[in-house]
Amino acid sequence: MDQVFVFGASPMRICKILNNNAVIVRNAQQQEQVVMGCGLGFQKRPGDYLDKTCIEKTFSLQEPGLQALLSELLQRIPIEIITVSDHVICQARKKLPFLHDRIYLTLVDHFHFAIERHRQGIAIRNLMLWDIQQLYPCEYDIGVASLELIAQELNCQLPVDETGFIALHLANAQLTGDMQVTNQISLLMQEVLQIVRLKMHIRLDENTLAFHRLVTHLKFLAQRILNKQGFPSVDLELQKMVEDCYPQAWNCAKTISNHIEKHAYPKLTDAELMYLSLHINRLHDRQSKQ
Repeated sequence: MDQVFVFGASPMRICKILNNNAVIVRNAQQQEQVVMGCGLGFQKRPGDYLDKTCIEKTFSLQEPGLQALLSELLQRIPIEIITVSDHVICQARKKLPFLHDRIYLTLVDHFHFAIERHRQGIAIRNLMLWDIQQLYPCEYDIGVASLELIAQELNCQLPVDETGFIALHLANAQLTGDMQVTNQISLLMQEVLQIVRLKMHIRLDENTLAFHRLVTHLKFLAQRILNKQGFPSVDLELQKMVEDCYPQAWNCAKTISNHIEKHAYPKLTDAELMYLSLHINRLHDRQSKQ
């Protein structure tokens, strides 16, 4: 997302008022941009000239449709939440190699919804918090910092579960969103689930938490493979313990790794084998008790 603070000598006319603090304008190239600033749209009308000294932030989303969606969000979400979200994203961009522009939509909307839920006393447990922390340590740390900023700026102490949800939004925003990649991910996930079903001799119950945990793990595993992303290392003793304690799940994970390698994708690292084995074993235990 481009963030423009200097517009040159050309005057800017307002196209649409979103609220007292946000309006839509057209730049010199006749592209729509959302500009924000305290009181920027107060007592203004479409066609009025804009006082550029009041502009604090300019959003210019290039992908078709995103600009309209951002405009819709800005009409119903307080500026202070937008400001905090922008600060989090700016910090995230310094640590993560790529973030798709849609993060401005998903994270702003999530922050707003999470704060509203918290103020209403509605708590949502994140049952995959530990998994997310292990799989996405950088994104998780950004989530921790986000909660601290929200507490400081908005006087709202969100539960620690939100760090995982924020991390997943950041992880998803690092994908290109290309349909071909999406199809490849779906196909790879289906093949892996078939291997799990046959090797572990279980029926996959889609209504169990263990199944959803495995599918979530496989989704991000497939994304990392197709995007050639690395995986954090783990303690060798912990890895050996998993291999010794869950040999059937470990062998199943090895079969999956061989299958992936046959399709010209990188083979799984030992760390990835360990986490995959844990999810497979958890699913096996859950299904065996039924």
